[in-house]
Amino acid sequence: MSKLFSNIKIKNLDLKNRIVMAPMCMVVADEQGYANDWHVIHYGTRAIGGTGLIILEATAVESRGRIKSGDLG
Repeated sequence: MSKLFSNIKIKNLDLKNRIVMAPMCMVVADEQGYANDWHVIHYGTRAIGGTGLIILEATAVESRGRIKSGDLG
């Protein structure tokens, strides 16, 4: 269990622990696909809580690429 909370380096990325938050489709972006206050609170809380690496949710490069209307991008 001690390895879970130990530092790890992945190439040039230094992580303070090995806890990773996997990407999830939260579907709460606005109609234009922009992040909002919900995203700041959601991801900020996990970062402050000590998650070593947060992988952001599905983000489209253009609106036609969204899975649902509430996706980022």
